[in-house]
Amino acid sequence: MSKTSINLPGLSIVRTICAFSILFGHFYQFGDWGVLENTPIPLPEIYLPVVTFFVITGFLITWGFLNEESQDGDIGIINSYKRRAKRILPLYYIGIIVGLLALWLCGDPIKGDLWGLLALQPNITHILGTTPFPLWHYWFLGTEVTFYLLFPLLFKISHQHRLPIIAAVAILWLLLKWGSYFVLGKGLVYRYLGVTEMDTLLFGSVAAILFYEQKTWLLRVCNNLWFAIISWGLFLTTQLWVPLLPSPVRSLIIALFSLMVILSCFCGHPVFENRFSQFFSRISYGIYIFHPIVIYVCAEVLKHYQLNIGLPLSVLLVVVLTIVLAYLMHSITKLVLRV
Repeated sequence: MSKTSINLPGLSIVRTICAFSILFGHFYQFGDWGVLENTPIPLPEIYLPVVTFFVITGFLITWGFLNEESQDGDIGIINSYKRRAKRILPLYYIGIIVGLLALWLCGDPIKGDLWGLLALQPNITHILGTTPFPLWHYWFLGTEVTFYLLFPLLFKISHQHRLPIIAAVAILWLLLKWGSYFVLGKGLVYRYLGVTEMDTLLFGSVAAILFYEQKTWLLRVCNNLWFAIISWGLFLTTQLWVPLLPSPVRSLIIALFSLMVILSCFCGHPVFENRFSQFFSRISYGIYIFHPIVIYVCAEVLKHYQLNIGLPLSVLLVVVLTIVLAYLMHSITKLVLRV
């Protein structure tokens, strides 16, 4: 495999599964559906696909830095910040505007603090419980922004001993999280360490470094068909058994299985890759940004006009409108900013 590019057949379907798992998991959390509240529906555990997104981020960002360093001899930290800002900030702030506009149109007040959202640290207000509805889900973006700010510095200063240093930081963060849980309980310290999820992001980084360095044992494992089958089997069934695990170890287990799936993608089985998954993967960021707002507005409109269209049609309405909005905003920002 060329080190100047990365092609992961199957990664788009992972993103698609995660994006829609989060959407379905938020269906009742962001919408007052009235009579539909009593309709039994197996909702996915939202935390599982979120951790998978973190691992993907850590892996891909690190791979990109390794490519840049190989070609240019170093990484440009300022250029890295510019690329991330261009990619993330437009939809980030558009989502805030759309969310606040939705509240105004539905006649609901803003309850909470906007400073965390505007300062790109909604993970902090999420911990404090002051993020305004329907933007609770922005904590994920605050975590990613924190990683985008800090990781380039860690990558640059750890040049000579990158793998052990990054692995050590990941393990230290994990141990601090576990220690705070057992010593202090589920207080602010544990919630900050848990919400920031630096360990899972860095686990993705470690895997990228190992694969980039062409470790023989890792290549042999990842190119094994049975490894791919087992990885996907564990990944697709995590919703069934991971919630049974103690909360401090859940993110670690999810991160490990997510890494297995990412690395198994190097097996290159084309059945995992198709036009639909590639399309949804491209707009997955927009799906994440807008789906709670769409859920909220749809529920309010149907309730206002006393329309009971049933659960299947309600879910279909939310999914279709979310896809349309995400695609439009993705296309507009790509056209205007050329990202």
